[in-house]
Amino acid sequence: MKRNRELLERAFPAAYIQQGLNATQAYKQIKRGASYETARVEGSRILAKPAVQKRIQELLPDDSLEAEVIINALQDKPTREINWTEKHKFLETSLKLKGYMTDRPESGTNIGIIIER
Repeated sequence: MKRNRELLERAFPAAYIQQGLNATQAYKQIKRGASYETARVEGSRILAKPAVQKRIQELLPDDSLEAEVIINALQDKPTREINWTEKHKFLETSLKLKGYMTDRPESGTNIGIIIER
């Protein structure tokens, strides 16, 4: 049983990132057939472990790489394939993944972007 738990905790960080930082869905990805309630409780429990949180941070790109990608994406003029709406979604997703932006209105982060012409 302990071996299964260790394997689950090793697989969880990658699944958590693949599932858009959703612990419930990450658990369900690893443990197919788990009920929603079990996945919610167990996913939250695994996510609370410091070693798991550390591994998630290691798997996410560091801030300098993230900043470079965001700056490059914003500086390039939109083409027919990529428009400003898609660039906005990219920026929003990047900031959410790094924890700088949440869906909770009470948590505020000031983000300044300078767009030069």
